[in-house]
Amino acid sequence: MKRTLIVIAALVASVSAIGEELPTIDYPTLSQLKALGPRDPLEKDPYETTAEYARRKSEMAPRGDAPLTFFGQLKLDYDADKEAYIVTPCLKRIIASNTEQSLQSGSNAMGAEWDWVEVTGEQYVVDAGHCADVELPYELAKAKAIRNDVRAIGKVSLKKQEPQRRGGYDAAEWGKTVVDRTKIETYRGEVESVYVGTSSTGVVAFLDLEEAKHRASLSEGEQYSKNLEAEVAKCNLRFRDYTVKLKEGTLELWGKMFQGNRRSNCKVEYRGDNVSFLVKVEGEQEPIALTPAMFRTTQAPFGIAQVHSSGTPLSKARDIESITLRINGNLEWRRGHNGIWPDGFEITKLIYAR
Repeated sequence: MKRTLIVIAALVASVSAIGEELPTIDYPTLSQLKALGPRDPLEKDPYETTAEYARRKSEMAPRGDAPLTFFGQLKLDYDADKEAYIVTPCLKRIIASNTEQSLQSGSNAMGAEWDWVEVTGEQYVVDAGHCADVELPYELAKAKAIRNDVRAIGKVSLKKQEPQRRGGYDAAEWGKTVVDRTKIETYRGEVESVYVGTSSTGVVAFLDLEEAKHRASLSEGEQYSKNLEAEVAKCNLRFRDYTVKLKEGTLELWGKMFQGNRRSNCKVEYRGDNVSFLVKVEGEQEPIALTPAMFRTTQAPFGIAQVHSSGTPLSKARDIESITLRINGNLEWRRGHNGIWPDGFEITKLIYAR
């Protein structure tokens, strides 16, 4: 699978470990891994009394929710043209393996005999991070000086979890030379930060992946908002001939809306719960949201709903100061595409004012 290269030169974390001692690689033990999983039920020994059993359970230390952290080796390369280290912030490592092999013989339904090696036992694996390369800038001359000793180390976090279990069964079929029935437990985690350096220089390049992801997310959200604003601008929304009708407290909005033209290539559809009207009533501090029952480019009402002012049904249309069309949330895109807007993003347009 092709990996994506993420350029992070502008996303260096605000809190850096550069200059500090390079962390020591220290993988977790099997007992530490097992402590992440659900606690095995404490069974009563047939030769202990009920009182002894209750006391033993009470003395068992409660299991906390703090994650297990350790430091592991990451794949490291250097790009001289970019003057940057290329780090792959993921690792997969067998923490413990208890397997054995045995020679087996058998025959198939036709009587053909063959031998195979059968592997049984257990393996415990840590699988952490995402294998999308990141760049950490570092000058070429300095990189050359430490090329023989430099290493990339990742800080890995493993939360409490139910490990993923697989294996344990592999059919012995004629012609197969190895039958692997190893049971594998995999514990998944995240690489939180990357350290590059040597034991003598300390950390020379550092990246807080969580901080980088957060900043990248904000940047993508801002760009997405700009793209959506441009898309809506292409729709060329126009409103005219608006009339507000009020019948026994029921508000009706009548008028015409034009959504672009054949050349505007407007992709956004305005309908459903993503469209509402903000009705500002005299004396009201907060606008009232009115979701339209229907919304289309005809002279049928755009929306019908009960609108109240301070808990009392409106008696006359002139109590309404203004009506604003609001479009927000998830919008449907034509041709089967879905467009999701960032939380809090909205477009408003005043369509009626007293």
